[in-house]
Amino acid sequence: MKLKQILAATLLYLSLVMHGQSPGGISTGLSAWFKSDVNVSYNSANQVSQWESTDSGVNLQQPTTSYKPTFASGNSDRLFNYNNYVSFSGTTQWLYDASASGLILPTGGALFIVSKSEDQKPQLSYAHSTTLDIDIKGDRIGMTVVNGGESKWQNRFHYSAIYAANPDIVHEVAIRMTEVGPSPNCELNGTVADDLHTTQYGAISPTNALTMGSNSTSSSGNFSQTKVAEVIAYNVDLTNAQNNRITSYLCMKYGITKGINGTAENYVNSSGTVIYNKNDNTGFNYDIISVGKDNGSGLDVTKAASVNGYGVSSLSYRDPITLEVQSGSPLSDGDHIFVSNDNGALAGTTLGTPITDGGNPAIEVLLQRNWKIDHTNPSNGVRFIIDYSDFIHSGTVSDLRILLDADGDFTSGATIATLSSNGGTELYYDIDPSVIASGSVITIGSIDAMQTSLPLDLDRKSTR
Repeated sequence: MKLKQILAATLLYLSLVMHGQSPGGISTGLSAWFKSDVNVSYNSANQVSQWESTDSGVNLQQPTTSYKPTFASGNSDRLFNYNNYVSFSGTTQWLYDASASGLILPTGGALFIVSKSEDQKPQLSYAHSTTLDIDIKGDRIGMTVVNGGESKWQNRFHYSAIYAANPDIVHEVAIRMTEVGPSPNCELNGTVADDLHTTQYGAISPTNALTMGSNSTSSSGNFSQTKVAEVIAYNVDLTNAQNNRITSYLCMKYGITKGINGTAENYVNSSGTVIYNKNDNTGFNYDIISVGKDNGSGLDVTKAASVNGYGVSSLSYRDPITLEVQSGSPLSDGDHIFVSNDNGALAGTTLGTPITDGGNPAIEVLLQRNWKIDHTNPSNGVRFIIDYSDFIHSGTVSDLRILLDADGDFTSGATIATLSSNGGTELYYDIDPSVIASGSVITIGSIDAMQTSLPLDLDRKSTR
């Protein structure tokens, strides 16, 4: 491991300890927290030898070179919203801690994972003594209770794929298993998922071991081709309010809409305060992303894009917007800027009456998709970046304009501005929260209906 990597990991770890950070600010019962942006040891070939929990209580490792998974930097990778991850090949790569007996209780607890599987084989497996086996696969969770042990975990598991909860989400995030009331709840991205699979994939071994990338040390058929970004475990039951704080943290960090896309759920900060209200954004609860900072969770998102439908074949359109904190203008603790859309088609509507723009050329076409900005009045702004490659197939990019309006009508009172090049097929506009009020609506227009008409690509039409 390079010296600068060691120093960076050490500084981040010390920061976590000093600030008392925990997922959603929930520290009680936190038994393991694997973050791919800290405590991952890898060599010059990016082969991972160790992934240590932030509290040093659990240490996943792999001494054999041919079994080591690969570390991937997420700086330019949208797959996990520009976050790092550890990649397993599905052949021989895995990590393990053979003495993780205190990780989770057989009669309760909570488990969260942010991952993407390519083959639906076990990504994470855990065996607690002789009473509880948990197996997380690409599309389901398997749970087995043996030797007559009672478990609070077993009543809410059925026989349908986990993707049924939200088919547009390609990551497993915030799968939680915890008792609330008389029976346990299971959730996917903040939404209760009644249909989760109970069939365990093979035998977990050794006993009291946590394994990642496989659920067996001996069977090659159980290795998983998967990518894992974060794992969180609690050995106590969590309340719904606590779970909401943890899932909010995960969904903000990884660019995943919390809850069913289009319906969504409220987002809260590490103090439990609502910072994105789904009811205030009715009609705009699609592809929710945010940049923001929350020291209680160790959350500092400076660049965000929706990962809904990203990374797999999908009929749903990948929203073309990216948010990025303006260079030299970091956000402060408690600042958040959210952007979501109304699921309008990425196609243009020619206006019967063009929208005038003073002495400038009038707007003749409006994009059918609108975006809404929701913020906590931060002192610094955000760069609103749009990739035009999927809705401009001919014409002149300089014909495009950004329109911002408080009521989303755009026919009068809208701010109309040109866009700047961000390189490649991206344009941007810098949003100043002191000028652009929370609740403002944004769209894209063209000043030339004939030349740059914002056509719809029928191969990528929205089906949601």
